Amino acid sequence: MSGAIHLADLVLPGITNHHGTLFGGAGFSLMNRAAFIAASRHRRVTFRTQSCERLEFHAPADAGRLIEARATPAVAGQHLLRVEVEMMAENLTTGERAIAARGGFILRADPQGEGRADFRMPETQGRGRSTPEPGSLSFWDIVLASQAGATGSLFGGDAIAAMTKAAFIAASRHCRMPVVVASSKQLDFSRPVPVGSLVEIVAKVEKTGNSSMTVNVAFWCETIETGERFRATQGEFIMVAIGPDHRPARIGRPAA
Repeated sequence: MSGAIHLADLVLPGITNHHGTLFGGAGFSLMNRAAFIAASRHRRVTFRTQSCERLEFHAPADAGRLIEARATPAVAGQHLLRVEVEMMAENLTTGERAIAARGGFILRADPQGEGRADFRMPETQGRGRSTPEPGSLSFWDIVLASQAGATGSLFGGDAIAAMTKAAFIAASRHCRMPVVVASSKQLDFSRPVPVGSLVEIVAKVEKTGNSSMTVNVAFWCETIETGERFRATQGEFIMVAIGPDHRPARIGRPAA
């Protein structure tokens, strides 16, 4: 059984409202996905969302912010599991973080697949608020049908986009400066990722130069029903810090 999971995204123009901040529906969707993944990893059965309790939006998340949903299984019943979700908004340049939203999600297990389930809670809930480690990142997601290619598995372009996003966030946290992608040194696709799989993307800054950073990104796949886990893709990305003139800038001391 597993405890809290993290799901991260960037507030880009496609998910903003007319105020230029995160659209509430997009935030709700992110939190709901996080709740589903946390429930699925807590108990290997089929879940569906039954209801949402007291969803509260505390502060807007401006365009360009990182939003990170932390989902923790909290209360278990015979067939129901309540998952608490807290969404943080982070300024990747300053490191400033603020609570954007909180909510509780009730998910129901498929009774045909599990019967009278005993949803025991993990011994360690780990509900304390965590501080991101500079230069590293780990977040979860689920592969949806809209991301499938012609073979019925995850389209490679979507996998690369997710890995590039992870490299961008890790590099930004490392230097606390605006960064851009310069190149990808190597991408190895070892196994296809089926639709419905959970994925964990792990990124870490391995090397820092005057203005560039080498970020290693691993793309892990996990089957909901069995917990089988394998590394589907791995790659290296070269990220470059830029200054106000949009030219490469010297990296200062990483934020603590």
